[in-house]
Amino acid sequence: MESTLLIVSDREDFAADYLILRLRERKRAYYRLNADELSDTDPTFRVGEAGASRHVRCGDASVDLNRVGCVWYRRALRPKAPEMVHADFRGFASAELRHLYEGLIAAPELRWVNPPDATELAERKIYQLRVAGRHGLLVPPTLVSSDPAALEQFAAEHGQVVCKSISHGLVSANGTSYAVHTREVSPAQLADAGTLGGIPLLVQRCVPKGMDIRVTIIGDKVYPVEVITPPGSPIDWRATRDGLSYRLCDLPSDVERGCQTFMHELRLLYGAFDFVRTDQGQWFFLEVNPAGEWAWLDLALGLPMRDSLIDLLYGS
Repeated sequence: MESTLLIVSDREDFAADYLILRLRERKRAYYRLNADELSDTDPTFRVGEAGASRHVRCGDASVDLNRVGCVWYRRALRPKAPEMVHADFRGFASAELRHLYEGLIAAPELRWVNPPDATELAERKIYQLRVAGRHGLLVPPTLVSSDPAALEQFAAEHGQVVCKSISHGLVSANGTSYAVHTREVSPAQLADAGTLGGIPLLVQRCVPKGMDIRVTIIGDKVYPVEVITPPGSPIDWRATRDGLSYRLCDLPSDVERGCQTFMHELRLLYGAFDFVRTDQGQWFFLEVNPAGEWAWLDLALGLPMRDSLIDLLYGS
């Protein structure tokens, strides 16, 4: 019997939906564990002289975790406590669920795309910037500081600068979620950094934009794509809602080699890299997302990313 793929995701993950359509076509065994449904599942763990058994049931679907042979780790397990739990104990209940499921699915000997600990570390932008240069990737001059004088001096030295989030950049307020995008900032705005209450800012010299590039690496398969923005678009192409188009492009061998060795050091099998290519042909590394989106490009350009990922997961 074929081993099962465990997909750790959530209910709103389109990429997981998209992959599962192909899994069904290819008759591959899988089980989807949604992090936002953990309080509705029925887990069972037993250990004794015969060893350990691990099962999860949700509705009519169930999985024997001992039969899992590979894991697609799309979303971290951050469960919410059931509404029936008193508010005073929800933090405890959430921690119980999280530790239970992390213990149930832990199996370092399996193929993970990507391992949870590697994903957690790779999501740290400051660490990425420290590592990238060691692998020959160009990094824009960068400063992280909460000192207005240091920030103003950086702007004076480099002219046009941008500010970006240090974390994932997602904000939830008053029931609404939105993303904090990279944006250009003036010296006057940096002088007001003290109003942020000591929260450090990440600022970079603005790279003269020739073209935004998304490089998606799935095992040994590399998909470099130009992201073409309409005139007048924000500096961060992710903030452009309409008018984006895409086309495949060539990736210089030294940049590809740098990405691959970078991923090897971070123990990643999948990575979505963002670059800016200047009109002079320089490729500046911006960041890598170890769980970045890819399905929209697969659809837009008719790429084989989905099959590449399935082959990587199952080791085919």
